[in-house]
Amino acid sequence: MSNLTIKQENFCLAYIETGNASEAYRRAYNAKKSKPETINRTAKELLDNPKIAARVTELKNRIAKKVEISQERVLEELSAMAFYDPADLVVPDPDNPGEVKNIVSPKDIRLLPAQIRRCIIGWSWDRSGNFVLKLANKTPNVELIARHLGMFVDRKEIKVGRLEQASEDEIDSKINEFAREIAEQRGMSVDAVLAELASVQPDTHVH
Repeated sequence: MSNLTIKQENFCLAYIETGNASEAYRRAYNAKKSKPETINRTAKELLDNPKIAARVTELKNRIAKKVEISQERVLEELSAMAFYDPADLVVPDPDNPGEVKNIVSPKDIRLLPAQIRRCIIGWSWDRSGNFVLKLANKTPNVELIARHLGMFVDRKEIKVGRLEQASEDEIDSKINEFAREIAEQRGMSVDAVLAELASVQPDTHVH
């Protein structure tokens, strides 16, 4: 808590807990008589304070280290849910060679390979009383990995009103606006984004 007041420290802790700067401000400071816009503005100013920003980062890193969260760990879990083999659900019966062991209750889950266990997101029993495992959907996890690896190009639909009502300058301005937005999101230069947009121009819709 070095160089921070008690209220600033409480703000940092509340922000880590809620992920909402305005709510963190309400918890750390006496804001009952403050207007919402005042709270929002002051909360942002606090987050922009270098000392507070550094403390928030420190707390996040501490939490991540405590629960062993890392980029590699997240990708490992996503990969498990994206690339599992359903055939691994077939478990040999250790007591009867050549036979298959049925998974009939939660306690039997331990018999499955670790890679498959990590794909289980729930279980239930059907109307006949059969034990049913619910596995992760592969598609969204594959997409998350692909986006992380930069394999997808996000394409935005550019809307500038009716084409005949838009001047060339208006169209250029709108394209540059989207390019700046994409550049900020992806940490790229605007020129690089414009070059990328130009390369996919045939698929860009202008209304």
